[in-house]
Amino acid sequence: MPDGERDFFPRAIKWEVLWPRASVTSEMAFEQHLIGRDLFKLDITQIPLTDSHNFLALLNFNIPADHPDIEGCLQNIVGFLERNFGVENQPSITYQVTASYYLRRPDNGDERIWTGSFVAGSDQNCSLSGHLFALYDRASFAGVFRRSVSHQNVEDRLTWRDVDTEWQFSHVESYIVSFQLRLDVAHPFFLNFGLLPADRRGQARRHVTIIDPA
Repeated sequence: MPDGERDFFPRAIKWEVLWPRASVTSEMAFEQHLIGRDLFKLDITQIPLTDSHNFLALLNFNIPADHPDIEGCLQNIVGFLERNFGVENQPSITYQVTASYYLRRPDNGDERIWTGSFVAGSDQNCSLSGHLFALYDRASFAGVFRRSVSHQNVEDRLTWRDVDTEWQFSHVESYIVSFQLRLDVAHPFFLNFGLLPADRRGQARRHVTIIDPA
């Protein structure tokens, strides 16, 4: 079982458990919609870095596994990055492909949805693209994503052998493409999305969700 929630930096990966699916199908479907796993969306989080004028920007794009136009989602992601961070002088951006997925107990049919690693102390067991964040490259991004979400790769990455657990991987609910980059506090990206270090009352807004980012 997991060893607890880990620090958000430097990895944009956290694990979470929701309810068993048995007997609460409609409630879970409603909760899934509230959380947004059934939506193409972007969550932007701003994290201050100690002793620095820079902030860490985390961009988590959620793509439903059954989305009718996944290729269109990938094009929107590329376009979003280029509009907000440029093309020629784009800052260093790293990314990783993970997933939200269902676990099932064969003995009673219960299901749970999970995001991140189910294996204690190992983020590798939730990453579909590799253990480490890779440097973003426009030319190779779509290909990396397609290989990461291929049926065989998903089965290889999320089927745990030699792990003492009653839970087994069932199926993917959504794919998550997590980007991270360092930006100066004055970078217009934060202002454009209302992510400001602090207002007049000393309160900071660190997170915003965008549905259907384009």
